[in-house]
Amino acid sequence: MAAAALSCFTGPEVLEDVNHAQGLMRELKMLYDCRLLGDVTIGVEHEEEEGSLEGETSRGDIDQLFLCSRNVLAAASPYFKSMFTGGLNESMQERVVIRGVDAESMSVIIDYCYTGRVTITESNVQRLYAAANMLQLEYIRKACSSFMARRLDCLQLCGGTEIRRHLRQPRA
Repeated sequence: MAAAALSCFTGPEVLEDVNHAQGLMRELKMLYDCRLLGDVTIGVEHEEEEGSLEGETSRGDIDQLFLCSRNVLAAASPYFKSMFTGGLNESMQERVVIRGVDAESMSVIIDYCYTGRVTITESNVQRLYAAANMLQLEYIRKACSSFMARRLDCLQLCGGTEIRRHLRQPRA
């Protein structure tokens, strides 16, 4: 009987720290904010539309640089995972340029990679949607899509009322 009682104390115990993931994300973000332990610099080169001051587009200019961890970016985005683990030239480069993404959108995306939080506004939603789509960040893409749909619904409601009011007014 004593052997049976002791058998419940044999074998491994698997324990999970439910706060570990949040703490890890918080520390990774702190390291990013302090520019520590980054192993790749991401540069963004946003392709400007036609019509700058002299009718020329500025190409080849790096808008902003972000010192990041390949591990964090690859874990958050299939695009970066493929870039850094798929044998591409970028997997060995210290500096990688992402073309077609503006600095603000990349900043929001990198913040999401480190925190799981995204800030969407009327002024960034379209560019952020395009960048998230390109970088294969499904959560951000869907969040932007929902954000635009909610705003469109609101505009249609408000606009419909305004249109009906104008239709009822006699012309002068």
